[in-house]
Amino acid sequence: MDNLLKIRFEMLPTKVDLFSTISESCSKIITLNYSKDFFYKVDIIIKELLKNAINNNKDESRNIIVDIELKEDKVVFSFSNIASREDFESLKNYLEKLKDDSFAHSHFIEVIKKQRIDNTTGGLGLNRIFKEKDCNRMDVNFDNEYLTVTAELETIWTK
Repeated sequence: MDNLLKIRFEMLPTKVDLFSTISESCSKIITLNYSKDFFYKVDIIIKELLKNAINNNKDESRNIIVDIELKEDKVVFSFSNIASREDFESLKNYLEKLKDDSFAHSHFIEVIKKQRIDNTTGGLGLNRIFKEKDCNRMDVNFDNEYLTVTAELETIWTK
């Protein structure tokens, strides 16, 4: 299926407010073409995977890369950051565990309980995406020092 639009951001994580720049840019583009309900799911994926890429980037002098492809039947997100092979293996194993609904649910509950005890927020990240079924497919790859998380979200083109 051909791309209707492909967007790429390559930014040093320390030089720009990545959250605002990417989230606001995508918000404008996505809401022009998709429903507000769909944008809510897109926004969760962008924020959680971008936060994951920023927090786990091993070299602040190297760009974080974000690719977003709008297609007729889905939106594909790719978030890349510098990582080690060990980071890749760990994330790959964690994603496999999250595909098991019982693990995803119990882990989600554990994180929520820990937040209440510690009076903190955050930490749900990838688990939130799986738990809320915001993503139809998620993969992780490692190539030339870059760890890439790719997520797909099926949709109906609305405009």
